[in-house]
Amino acid sequence: MSTLVHRSPLFSINSFGFGRLTQYVQRHGLEVSGAPRAIYTAYGNHRTTFTLALPIAPPAQPPLPWGAVRVDVLAAFDGWRFVHVGAYDTLPAMYARITQWLLARGVLSSESDWAHLLPMWEEYLGDLVHTPAERLVTNVYVPRPP
Repeated sequence: MSTLVHRSPLFSINSFGFGRLTQYVQRHGLEVSGAPRAIYTAYGNHRTTFTLALPIAPPAQPPLPWGAVRVDVLAAFDGWRFVHVGAYDTLPAMYARITQWLLARGVLSSESDWAHLLPMWEEYLGDLVHTPAERLVTNVYVPRPP
C-alpha cells in the first residue's frame, strides 16, 4: 500500500498535520484508500515522535515530496488491534487497559517496555467534524514481539 506520510509535532495531529496531507492529496489528484493514522516511533514521558500517514491508491508516478510530505510504503507487521470508542481525550484510559493486558500476558515487564513494541499506530475512523465525540472510533495497533 502506498502511503502519504508527514512528520509532525504532537500538538498538530488532527489540525495542521492531516490538513497538510489533505492539501497534498488534492494538489496531486491522489485517491485516499484508507483511514488516517499516526505511527508512533518513540513514546514516553520525555519524548514522543510519530509520523502521520494517509493511505492512498498507488499513483502511476509518485509525486515529488512537498516539505515533510512524501509518498512512501509502510512495512506490514503482525500485531494486536485494540478498538477504542469515544472522544480522543479518553485514549489515555484505553492505553492503561492495553498496558494491563500486555503486562498480564508477559509481553511487558513494566510500562517502560513500550519502547520494545514500536512502531505502533492509531487509526482514526469516522469524521472528526461530523461524528459526535462519544462515537469516534480509534483502532490502536500494537506489534507482537518477535
